[in-house]
Amino acid sequence: MVVFPNKPILVGVGHHQVDIDSQLDLIKEILKGKKQLFIELSPKQVADAIKLKSKVGYGGIAILAHSMGVKVIPLDKQMDSNEVDTLMNELSQMQRFEGGRPVPPSESDPKLRRALYVDHHKREKYWESLLSGKGAESVVIMYHGHAKEMQKVLNIPKDNAFLFEPPWYRQRNDLRHIADQEKSRIEKERLERKRRHAQQRRH
Repeated sequence: MVVFPNKPILVGVGHHQVDIDSQLDLIKEILKGKKQLFIELSPKQVADAIKLKSKVGYGGIAILAHSMGVKVIPLDKQMDSNEVDTLMNELSQMQRFEGGRPVPPSESDPKLRRALYVDHHKREKYWESLLSGKGAESVVIMYHGHAKEMQKVLNIPKDNAFLFEPPWYRQRNDLRHIADQEKSRIEKERLERKRRHAQQRRH
């Protein structure tokens, strides 16, 4: 396996069990001889998976790495994971149906916009700080949508990236644009507060 030693090995795979299972042999091969695995789980999720030996979802990958002597490091802060889970649960409880089919929430829904902002920008910014400077002794496993973005941000070459994107994902309406809009709104409000505080200090 030819890799650039000054960049981590990035694996992008879906959260569905069938997606994970289909790539498990390759993931095992990639993990051989590596020092650490950064995985898209919270500290509690990593601890619970290893303690309970739960092989469901990414927990199974964490158990595999742990059994191979690879240090498992959660990518998520617990507070960010909790916030996204809470917001998505609230949105799920508000789910409407028409003709037996779920109606997606409005793009203007503040809970949806906040959840997408945290899911994409807040989490990915933290991941960038964790992964910057890491080399090929580190493996990173995350959802393929996030992996595509992190590959660009961290300038990870193709030889170090294994992105498994199912065909259905390419046809899905990407919600990242809502997260981008929310990021712009938050930044605009932050700059406005800073401007007002500067004016108040002058007076």
